[in-house]
Amino acid sequence: MAGQGTETDVLSAFFSGVMQLAAEAQRSLTGSRMVRGGSRCLAMAVEAGLPPQMAYTVAETARYTGVSRSALYAEHEAGRLDFVAPRGAERGAVIRVEEMDRWMEESVA
Repeated sequence: MAGQGTETDVLSAFFSGVMQLAAEAQRSLTGSRMVRGGSRCLAMAVEAGLPPQMAYTVAETARYTGVSRSALYAEHEAGRLDFVAPRGAERGAVIRVEEMDRWMEESVA
């Protein structure tokens, strides 16, 4: 069984490294204001490279959630997802982050 000790050492070092990376990721996430006290969707948007803000366009929301724009519009038309639109405008609707949090929570349940 020559070499078995070496394999064990390599696996041990690998798993130790993985555990260290996991601990660093958890420290990073729990240190974040967005994850610690608030919106999962805001954290998702920032993770997707968007700047932190209170609302995003339908296209941006689709980007950070992975939900298609057509599905978001269908949910809006069905009355299950609120959009905020500029007064008198047909275009330019945004979806508040807190509304997406609510919708995602209800959609999963």
